[in-house]
Amino acid sequence: MVFHRPPRSPVSGAPWLSHVRLDGHSAPPTRPRVTDESSLRRRDAVMAEQLAHLVQMAELPHVQLHIIPADAGLHVGLSGPLALAHLAEGGWAGHMENQLAGSAVDGEDATSTLLARWEGVRSVALPHALSIALIKEVESRHGPQ
Repeated sequence: MVFHRPPRSPVSGAPWLSHVRLDGHSAPPTRPRVTDESSLRRRDAVMAEQLAHLVQMAELPHVQLHIIPADAGLHVGLSGPLALAHLAEGGWAGHMENQLAGSAVDGEDATSTLLARWEGVRSVALPHALSIALIKEVESRHGPQ
């Protein structure tokens, strides 16, 4: 799941793109990310490497990573991934995904709903520093590959 927090710039469901400047400014946009703890605990041959990369990216100054702990229970983020972008002219645009397709959202009512959902998800997620600590803990349990 990927969400965005006002007032900074675009977020997408694309892979971590720490080097991309989307708004033409010298500093990359803030890239908040939220994901569920269960996504960290999947075991496969490359998971430790992926977690190490996640920690490396999360330590960049423009990346904010937040993990929703396993004990958070049901929350609005379970309804599917979304992305929000604060537009240069001051409005918002969004994108929602499901198993069949994605849909762009740009109306004020719809983007207000997505912003409220983002706040609902952020309210159950761990702060950035605790999220990084959790990733490091899970990474250490994967052991050498």
